[in-house]
Formats: sequence, structure tokens, C-alpha cells
Amino acid sequence: MGIGSSEKPSASLDRMLVWEKLHEGELVSICELDREFLPVVRTSSEEDRMSFVMLRTIARLMSKSPQSRRRTLHAAIVYWFSNVGSPDSTGAGEPELPAQLYDCVGARYSWGECYRMVGGNPKDHSAYRRLLRLVEQEYAACWKDVFGKTPTVAVTEMAS
Repeated sequence: MGIGSSEKPSASLDRMLVWEKLHEGELVSICELDREFLPVVRTSSEEDRMSFVMLRTIARLMSKSPQSRRRTLHAAIVYWFSNVGSPDSTGAGEPELPAQLYDCVGARYSWGECYRMVGGNPKDHSAYRRLLRLVEQEYAACWKDVFGKTPTVAVTEMAS
């Protein structure tokens, strides 16, 4: 598929490489994601399934969205990664983050800062709220596509 190296790295590292591509604005094929990850994801933990479906959701939105929404998605990726962990908190056994994502982790950017980075109005918080509603709808559709039922956990509950 070309997501990972020729020596098969861990699935979580492969997913990080896909997030990196999305962060850089590249479009990622849903068919390739499914081919690469579904065989493993179907039998993995609920957390892994949720992570995969979120990745698939964002890839799908990126591929079918106009440029303005892709810009908002890019800002959201930076925002989400900047508000988890910290660059020094990588524990043993965790995959190494790609460089661009590593620079974001733990930076604790505000939505306004992230949106400004991609050329948006930093005071436009409604863009983020609209995006979250869209992500929630698309996440439910992706979950149903993959697992044939509605998700057990809504996107809004994932952050809590």
C-alpha cells in the first residue's frame, strides 16, 4: 500500500503515518485503508476499532470535501494532536510519531491558533462546531459501513 515501510511496522505506527499524510493535506484512499487495516481491526479492541473508524472518517471527509472544509479538517488535526499528551511523554512500546505530528503533540494550541495556521479566522469557532457535527455523522456512517451496526460510543463521548 505504501503507507508503511516494506518491513511491516505496527498497525498503530501505520495509522500515525496515515494521520501524517492527512495532516500534510494528502488524500488517502479508503479502499487502501480498509485493505491495510480492516483484517486486524475487526478482531482488535474497541479502542483500536474507534481509532481506525475516526481515521477512516477523516480520510473520507478529506477526499469528498471542498478546499475550505479540508482547511478546517487540517486545523482540527493539528488541534486534536496538540491537545493530547506531550512531546516528552512517549512511553515504552508507543510508536514514534512522524515529525510534523510530533511537533504538535502537547503544544496545547487553541482552536483559534490552529485555524489561523491554515489561513482561517481565529475567532470563527462556529467552523469547528460545524465540523464536529459533520465528523459525528460521518463517523456513524463509517462505523456502520465497517461493522454493520451503529457505533457503541458516539464521537462526543470519545473525548470524555
